[in-house]
Amino acid sequence: MRNRNVPVMVYLSAEEYAKLQSDLKRTGLTQSKYLRALIMERKIKERLHPDYYRLCTEVNRVGGNINQIARIANAQPGAAVDVARVEYLLRELIRMVHDLAETE
Repeated sequence: MRNRNVPVMVYLSAEEYAKLQSDLKRTGLTQSKYLRALIMERKIKERLHPDYYRLCTEVNRVGGNINQIARIANAQPGAAVDVARVEYLLRELIRMVHDLAETE
């Protein structure tokens, strides 16, 4: 049986309706989910840009490749400095991706 069985009808001005539609587009929520979240005073997060998820996937792939390179390089003397530099650059890239998500 349906948990939510009390319908609610709300009249909005054109300005209020435009704001609601804008908020729905930014969050990716349905109108019902959005209004329930507001009523329950939940934090509503904006949807991240689809490119963010693609970028995360690529960073993960690069990380996997770097781990393979590091394993091979660690078997060779003198490669530790290069491996450390690559690891540092990867950490910086990951930090930049996280910063991008926070600014969206």
